[in-house]
Amino acid sequence: METNRSTNALKLHTSPLFWLNVLLILTLFLSCAKDKGVVGPTGEKNSVLVINVEGVKAANIKVPKTKSGVSIYGQEPKTASMGISASSNMGRGAGFSADVYAEQIQLGGAQSRTAAQGPVMEVQMNNPPSTSTMKKGNTYRLLIYEKNSGRLAGNVQAVAGTSISIEVYKGETYEIYAYSHNDDKNIPEPSDPMNPSVSTSIYKDLLYAHPADVTVPDQEGVPSVPVPLVFEHKVVQLSVRMDLTGLANYGDILNLRAEFVYDSHLREDVLNIKGGTLTGNLLVEPVSDIAFKKDSVYHIYEANFYTSDVSAVTSIQVRLEELLMKFYHVNPADAVKDLATHLGGAKPVFTYNFPAPALGERLLGTAMLFYRASAKRILHVASRGAVDRGYAMESELGWTLLNSPINFGDDVTSAVRIEPDGSGKIWKGSSNANNMANNFIRYDDVDMSGNPVSISGDVEPAIVARLNSTSPSVRPDIMITGEGFEIRTRALADAMLAYLNDRGVVIMMASWSGGQLEYFFEQLLGTKPRIYDYGNQGYVYPFIAQNVNDRIMNGPFGNLNPRQPHWGSFNKGLMTLSSVGSNATIYSRGKASNSTVTEGVGINIFKHDLKDFFYIGTGQFTASGRPDHSPYTSPFELNDLEQPVPTPYGVAGNGVAAHQHWTLNSQLIGNVMAWAVAAAELNPGGSWKYAGAPR
Repeated sequence: METNRSTNALKLHTSPLFWLNVLLILTLFLSCAKDKGVVGPTGEKNSVLVINVEGVKAANIKVPKTKSGVSIYGQEPKTASMGISASSNMGRGAGFSADVYAEQIQLGGAQSRTAAQGPVMEVQMNNPPSTSTMKKGNTYRLLIYEKNSGRLAGNVQAVAGTSISIEVYKGETYEIYAYSHNDDKNIPEPSDPMNPSVSTSIYKDLLYAHPADVTVPDQEGVPSVPVPLVFEHKVVQLSVRMDLTGLANYGDILNLRAEFVYDSHLREDVLNIKGGTLTGNLLVEPVSDIAFKKDSVYHIYEANFYTSDVSAVTSIQVRLEELLMKFYHVNPADAVKDLATHLGGAKPVFTYNFPAPALGERLLGTAMLFYRASAKRILHVASRGAVDRGYAMESELGWTLLNSPINFGDDVTSAVRIEPDGSGKIWKGSSNANNMANNFIRYDDVDMSGNPVSISGDVEPAIVARLNSTSPSVRPDIMITGEGFEIRTRALADAMLAYLNDRGVVIMMASWSGGQLEYFFEQLLGTKPRIYDYGNQGYVYPFIAQNVNDRIMNGPFGNLNPRQPHWGSFNKGLMTLSSVGSNATIYSRGKASNSTVTEGVGINIFKHDLKDFFYIGTGQFTASGRPDHSPYTSPFELNDLEQPVPTPYGVAGNGVAAHQHWTLNSQLIGNVMAWAVAAAELNPGGSWKYAGAPR
């Protein structure tokens, strides 16, 4: 019986009727499978679609950036704009100045400048390229359909910067869709791949691409067909930025809290992938408190949101609820202030208007907050020499840096804000040409050629008299010394020490040892350092990288930490100290980078942490080499806008060619001067404007 059953089965499997049934069943199965969008036409796939991201389409922006400023006591705002689109209602309540900007720029395009990166100059029109690049590694979801049958031929996640190949059939026409959140996160598959959609989010970008239909040529020699993807934005970005760089020089930011005055700006929608349109079924996502994210290097706080409803963001208002600061130097019991409310009155409100916003734009509202110091008096002490180099910043490029409103002043472009005195000067007793008539004492040893120069016997007594004076029209807020300065008498050393103990500010740039210098440093530092004299013209010395919160290496005139920065020695003569005690921050020490000579391990730049004293071991740190610009006469340089900038510098040596190091003399001294202004402003013995209880 078993044999007969096997024989019958064999006959059944080899009969034509059996195979016909098998073929019918298989055909039905494949037909059902294709109806589910899984399998394409019968036959082998014999071509490839090669998908590449070409970029992101730019919005057509023609709205200028505008800006306005509001002073610390609520005077009329300064403006530099083509119609104000940003404003601030601060009254007398806010303890800061504010410049307020509204910008409509490309979403994902170049970032606008900040106070930390340099002041914003003029109103700018946006002339963006037609497309911007999509960051490599950002993910997108790719959906490919057969046009005639509607069947799904591809459903994959891909990344920008890497080609993806999809096997397809020759002779077929394909519809291609892609969407992305413009980040590197995973993108889930659509819940209904035959009718795909994706929801917008107030916390994510949404990009969409639908290139022209692709027909694969039905001929030999066409192994692949390129398909470029150009995405477009389906949302607008709303960004709120608080730039506190101008405040951070005066204290630590303890807390920043702000709110939208109205919480209905942000709305979500659904994008129909095949139609490429938003449904218009908007869902309001209430957001009141603004969760800022602080930049890791700069004192910039920013929050970014996205919305599909451009009509809801034509005008926004941001109210500053709290700005808690702990000021440096002042009486600790009086150091913590809430600048949003300290002077009384209503909390500050910033208004940003964005005319006719469109998808693909970034609507950026920026408030740049500043402390507005009072006018200061500088005493400059240095030699003049045969050629005027401005050794103590009393003239030449040093004075240009100090006297240019783009650096120090009360303009909307000023990096450090200083309120003018009754004569309209931020530096008391100065002139536009220099600060010599009332605030310069000549202290010469030799001229530029090395020839002896006689000094009047009353030079040091004159300095002592200025430092000891109690008259604000005589006593300096800041003392700067340069080439030629020495401390020859115990009387001058004691006067400088008393001035520092009374919270006077001293920036000592000096090249010559001897006299009472050892006594001065021993009393100041609590240690008895050895003093070394060495150096050569054109030498460059490396800075020691500091924490990004250090105000000297990372201040209003730039972050000087990256890329092993250097400073340059203008001429012969470098005075260094063997030790500076435990209450000091060292910024530079050791031998020159372009020298093979071990010149000692002396400390050549440092700041005292308990006294307002900054030391640079050359009196020619701010000397200008214009107009010759030789490799050893121009370590201090400004750009055409009179801002401090790095400059190539240095003589050849130690395997390095001339001009191969970038020296940061001017940027460092800019940050030092910003520190000095803050130190002089917050003198606890003075009449600090925020002393006492809130008003």
